[in-house]
Amino acid sequence: MLLPVRELKALVALDLEGEGAMVRWYPDGSWRLQDEAVPLPTGSMLLFDNHGARRPGVRGRSRVIEFAPADGTVTWEYAGAGARGLSSPVGGSYQRLADGNTLVIESTAGRALEVAREGEVVREFVSPPRAG
Repeated sequence: MLLPVRELKALVALDLEGEGAMVRWYPDGSWRLQDEAVPLPTGSMLLFDNHGARRPGVRGRSRVIEFAPADGTVTWEYAGAGARGLSSPVGGSYQRLADGNTLVIESTAGRALEVAREGEVVREFVSPPRAG
């Protein structure tokens, strides 16, 4: 079981078949207040980074990242661009689809996006009641 420890900017992997011992600790620091870490069949992990890494031009923006758990290398990310950048300080979500695209849910803005591997938005839905 993977547990996102939001306030510590870390993930913990637990062995529930054994005695519930911690198997792996993923401290990182490049994500902030993360949600919903999910392992992929490829061995990578997906994570919704609610507050985004502090980097030039992307300060505080939410993002979805795929990373290699062995060394933390980010192999894919989607944060949107400009005024259409992701901003979901709480409760964001995602799902990797069978065709390799990623469904991204921006909870606080009421927006759902299907994003291609290259970062192109394939589909977008905005819920009028949530979007204001």
